[in-house]
Amino acid sequence: MISFLVLFSTSSKILADDSFSILLEKANRGVVEAQYELGYAYEEGIGVSIDLNKAAYWYEKASEQGNDKAQFNIARMYRSGNGVDKDIQLSIYWYKKAAEQNHPWAQASLGLIYKDGKEVTKNCELALSWLKISSENGFSYAQDILGTMYYKSECVEYDIDKAVGLLKKAAGQGLASAQYNLGQIFQKNNGKYRNLEKAVLLYENAAKQGHPKAEFSLALIYATGNGKNANQKMAFDLFESAALKNHEKAQLMLGLIYLKGYGAELDYEKAFYWLKKAAELDNAQAQYEISVLYSEGKGIHKDNNQAFRWCLRSAENGYAPAQYAIGHMYSTGNGENINYEKSIFWLDKAASQGMIDAQFILGIIFHLGKGVQPDNDKAIYWLEMAEKNGHPDAKEIIISIKDEIR
Repeated sequence: MISFLVLFSTSSKILADDSFSILLEKANRGVVEAQYELGYAYEEGIGVSIDLNKAAYWYEKASEQGNDKAQFNIARMYRSGNGVDKDIQLSIYWYKKAAEQNHPWAQASLGLIYKDGKEVTKNCELALSWLKISSENGFSYAQDILGTMYYKSECVEYDIDKAVGLLKKAAGQGLASAQYNLGQIFQKNNGKYRNLEKAVLLYENAAKQGHPKAEFSLALIYATGNGKNANQKMAFDLFESAALKNHEKAQLMLGLIYLKGYGAELDYEKAFYWLKKAAELDNAQAQYEISVLYSEGKGIHKDNNQAFRWCLRSAENGYAPAQYAIGHMYSTGNGENINYEKSIFWLDKAASQGMIDAQFILGIIFHLGKGVQPDNDKAIYWLEMAEKNGHPDAKEIIISIKDEIR
C-alpha cells in the first residue's frame, strides 16, 4: 500500500528553500506550515536524524493551529503509539479534526476504525458515513473499501451494482487492491458481471504493481489455462513473486510445484523450504506436507517427532488428511504411544469431513471394540458412509457384521 506520508506529506517550499535552522526558527514563531514541515522532517529523517518524539511534538503544534495534514499524521501516531503513548481516543479526535477539513485519508481511516471494531465499538453507521464522504471526494482507497463492503455484505446489504461501480472508479485510478477486488468479481460472479477476460486484465494490471493476491490469482489462471492459454513459466514466476511477498497460498503452491515436479524440476529441499514458510503462516495443508517430508526424510533429515508435531498442528487446524494420519498414528503407535481414545477422536474429525479411509477404519474400530465398547450400530454407520463414498472393502465387511448380528 502507498504510504500515508507519500500521499499527503510532500515537502513544501519552506523545507526546500530554507535551512533547517531557519525552519526551526519559523516553527518556534508559530508558523504553522513550518511546524508541520518540521514534524515531517523529524519523522522522515530529512536534514535531521529521525526523532519520532519531536515529530509528534511539531505535528501536534501544527494540528492545534488547524493544519489538516498534521492532524492526520498525529492521529496516525496516537493510533500506532509511535513517538507518543498509544491513545485511540486522541487518535480519533485528530482524525475527526482532519476529516472535518475534508482530508480523505482521515475520513477513510475513521471509516475503517468504526467498520473493523477492533479499537473501538463497531459502528456501521459511522463507518459508512465517513467512507461515503471520502469516496465521494474521489479517494480511491475509500472507494475500494466501500465497494468491497457492498460485495461482501459488510455493514451494508449486498449490492453488486454499487460494488462494481465503486471498484471501477478506484481501479480506474490505478489502485492495485481495487483492480484485484474487481477482478475477483469478474472471475467469480455467476451473473451479468462474469467476464474472465476482464478479470485477467485487471489481475495483470495489479500484478504489474506487485500486488501479491493478484499475482497469485493470475498464476492460478496461467497454471490451468483458464481464461488464457496455459503458461507454466508465467505461472511459476508469479507464484514465486507472490511467495517472496509472504503470500501463504503462493508459498504452498511453490512448495507443491517443487514437491511434485510440475512446472519446475523436482527438488525436495526447495519444496521443504517453501512449505515450511507456508506452514509457519499456519497453512494447514503445508503443515501436513512438511510432516510427510520429515517422516520420509525428503529435503530434510528424517525426524518422527517433528513429523508428528507438524501433523498434529495441521490436524488442529482442521486439515482432514492430517486428522486421519494422526488418528492412524495413535491407533498403531507409529510416532506416538497407542491411544485409542485419541485415535477415535481424530478419525471421527476426518471421517466427518468425508475422508473415506477414516470412515472405514472408524467402522472397524467400533466393530472390534479397540479401545471402546464394541458398537455395531456405529460400525455399520461409518462403514456404510465409506461404502457410499466408494471404499472397495466396506460392503463386504458390512455384510459380515450383519450376518454376525443375526
